[in-house]
Amino acid sequence: MKTITLSAAALLVAMSATAQADGIKFAGEVAYSLESESFVAEVGPSINMYGLSIDPRMHTALDGTDPSFTGTSVELGYGLSESLSAFGKVSTDEDLSYEDLSVGVRFNF
Repeated sequence: MKTITLSAAALLVAMSATAQADGIKFAGEVAYSLESESFVAEVGPSINMYGLSIDPRMHTALDGTDPSFTGTSVELGYGLSESLSAFGKVSTDEDLSYEDLSVGVRFNF
């Protein structure tokens, strides 16, 4: 079963590298937690227009063979320079109730 899950994760990553058109891309992330021994994933579109990025995401967890919906998030970002961007992120829990609001900056060199 882990082979099938790893294959699905690899396919998801490969699709995210090729599914793009007109400022809309498909993005996702799959990670394995060593402590809880489960996979977590987030998937959704990434929309870039007029210097803004909008990234809605659906979050899931896979414990063994039982997938579960764990919440959603929407992130809005704005590039301040080539190496600096500001962002805000709102997230919900599995019942779609407000969970958190984060604001910050990202940098890369």
